[in-house]
Order: sequence, then structure tokens, then C-alpha cells
Amino acid sequence: MKTCPRLSEFLQAVSSTYEHYEKDRQLLERSMNLSSKELYCTNEKLREDHQKQKVVLDKLKEAISELNIEENPHLTTGVDENDLVAMVDLLQEKIHMTKEFEEELRVSGLKFQAIVENTADIIWSVDEHLRLSIFNSFYRKNTIAKHNIDPVLGDKLSNIIPPKEYKELEDLLKRAINGERFIIEEVHNKNSQPLYFETSFNPIRDEHKITGISVFSRDITFRKEDEKRKNELLRDLQSANEELEQIAYITSHDLKTPLRSIGSIASWIKSDYQHLFDDLSKEQIDILISRVDRLYNLIDGISLYMSLSSVDEEEREIVDFGQIISKVINTLNVPAHISVEIVKSLPKAAGIKTHIYLVFEQVIKNAILFMDKKQGRISIDFRQKENDLEFIVADNGPGIDQKYHQKIFKIFQALNARDQMETNGIGLAIAKKIVKMTGGDINIESTPGEGSTFIFNFNY
Repeated sequence: MKTCPRLSEFLQAVSSTYEHYEKDRQLLERSMNLSSKELYCTNEKLREDHQKQKVVLDKLKEAISELNIEENPHLTTGVDENDLVAMVDLLQEKIHMTKEFEEELRVSGLKFQAIVENTADIIWSVDEHLRLSIFNSFYRKNTIAKHNIDPVLGDKLSNIIPPKEYKELEDLLKRAINGERFIIEEVHNKNSQPLYFETSFNPIRDEHKITGISVFSRDITFRKEDEKRKNELLRDLQSANEELEQIAYITSHDLKTPLRSIGSIASWIKSDYQHLFDDLSKEQIDILISRVDRLYNLIDGISLYMSLSSVDEEEREIVDFGQIISKVINTLNVPAHISVEIVKSLPKAAGIKTHIYLVFEQVIKNAILFMDKKQGRISIDFRQKENDLEFIVADNGPGIDQKYHQKIFKIFQALNARDQMETNGIGLAIAKKIVKMTGGDINIESTPGEGSTFIFNFNY
């Protein structure tokens, strides 16, 4: 059977189009991933293929128009004009689909470009041969400013960057080509002022193969300056704290000595000459002694509060909580009308003895000091909370209104007038400071008239 040259060309074109269509579709789908290399290369490939398909379509139309079944009866066997038209329609549909994919790719490319351009970072990428495949306007401006070269897609980095600088960059890019993802910090000088940049190198993968590297460089000068200022402030604060601790220590030592003398002299006068005093004089000397004791205790409390520092890991040891709390109870000389109960055997755990002792001392002392019941009760218990121990100290005292639950933990805050209750307003502040230093927390649950419950934990 003879074959018309136009028909042969037509059939070959159809076959070629079908063979390449699936590859084109896959290429389009892959390019939607916005891989830097694929985005550039696919656009070029699609333009070429689209032009080829248009040429094929024109040839097909021309071939059909020239086919004349009546004039060429030897072509009637196996060739149907309707079939050929259907083939052309199918090919047109597939070309239309390809154009739709191309439009989706174009829109995705615009979105990608918008993201790249609307960022303050310098963004660029290269293929495996270290040729530019993507860059934004910040990269372009930086390259022009540094190297006086206007970069173009496809340029080799070695043609843009001076040899010495390129060698250093090449070493970094090779690390990324080998699959390493990393970040470096760089310092550049501009008008004698240091500029700090944080640059990340990220391998671009196509399935299991690395096809390029994307690079993101961000100006972190402002952050570095902030860190520098913060460190300077921390040093100043540390220096101020050290000076304050020294002042507190010296003040405590210098004030307590004369106070002790005043208190002793007042007590001697009261003891030796009280027969000469009237009732008003006796009341006044008692007030004097009371004020001296209050001031002495206040200075002690301030000194203790100021001396509390961060947790020293070397002081940590296995602590017997039951033993420590028993010692606290014996030291406090609990009044006879108040009972202190340890609900169940307390555990042993890691901690710092002095910290634990002080917290329980201040919380139990607070419960004793404010007890208003004829039969006062204080209970001490604990419960296991995940990897931590939570302690509960409850009493049946006067309770505290919820609006004061935070105030009581602040230094020098007392709910009663100083003349009504001998308290320095520091005890619970000391307890909270210690608990917070360990990473723990302390809270109160209380209802006026029904007592208070302090709940706290140490997080050593």
C-alpha cells in the first residue's frame, strides 16, 4: 500500500505528540513544586514544546485539507477522514490542557516571585553546576554594589565573584551539595560600621538527588546590637546587685550592733528602775523594746532576702524532708494551743537543705503567727506530681481574701497593721523567692474564716 507523504508526516506527528504528552504533564506537575532549577528549565522547555505542537497542528490541518479520498481511491483502505479529524480534535484538547498547565505554572511562578521579592532577605539559588537559577532584587542590588556586576540567570558564580571570595563560597556550597544544611554568621564593614549577616545553605532535592542549593541571607545587625546592649545591661545589673548586696550586708552589720545595745539598755532600765515608773512610762519603754525588736527582725529579714542567690548545683544532695520539717517545728517553739501534724511519712529527694528549711520555716511560722483559733491546726502533706513533689501546708486560721492572694508574697506587704501584729512582711516573700529560684512555684488556696492552704514545689 502506497503512503501519502503528508499522511506519513501526520501519523508520525501524532505519535510524537502522544509520546511526549505524558512527559510534559509530569514536567508541569514537578515544576509546581517551585524547585529553583525546575521552575527555570521547565518554562523554557514548555515554550519550545508549545511552538512544536503548534507547528504539528498546522501540518495536520494542511494534511487533511490535501487528502481527497475520491481523487485517491488507493487511500480508502485503513484511512478515514473522520478518524483523522477526531485525532486532530484530540490533539487540540491535549494542547489546550498543556496550555492550562502552563498557565498554572505561570501563576505559581508569579506567587513564588512575589514571596521572594517581598522579603528583606537576600535570596538566591544555584544548580549543581553553581549557575544562578533564582535570585531576588536584594541579591541583585548587593551584587552590583559589591562586585559592580549585574547578575543574569544562568551566570556562573565564578564569573561574578572575585577568586578569593569565590573560593570561600565554593567550599560552603560544596558542603550543601553533599547534603549538609547549615547556617553561618558573617561580618561585613560598611562605612567603618560592622554589618552582621546570618546565612543559611539548603540543599535542593529532586527525589533522592541534590540538584542545587538555595541560600538565604538575613541582616541581623539590629539583633546583634540588641544582644550587645542586653549583655551590657546584664553586666550593669550584676554589678549593681553586687553593690547592693555589699550595702545590705554592711548596713545590716552596722545597724544591728547599736540596735542590740539599745534593746539591752532598755531592758536593763525596765528591770532595774521599773519601781520608779508610772504606768505610762512602763508602756512607753515596752513600746521602745518592741520597736527595737521589730527593727532588728526587719534587718535580719532584709539581709536574708538579699543574700538569696541562684541555685548552686554543688549544694544539691539527697534531703530527708521529714527530718528537716521536724527540725523546723522544734525550732519554732509552737504554742500549746496549736498542733502541727505531718500527715504521712515525708520522702527523701534531691534538694538544698538551707532552701528547703527556710521555705517550710516561713510558711509554718506564718500559719502560727496569724492563728486566731483556740485550737489551731496545721497539717503538712505531699503528693507526687509526675516527676515532682508537691507539698501542702494547711491551717484552720483566719483565711485570706482572694484579692490579697498575690499581695502576701510581695516584700514588706502585711495585711495587718504593724502595731497589731509583729511581722516584718518578708517571710512569704523569702519563701516565694527560694521556690522560684529552683524553678518551682508557690500558691495559696484560701477562704476567709476557713483557713489557708499553701501549695508549693521545688524543681531542682
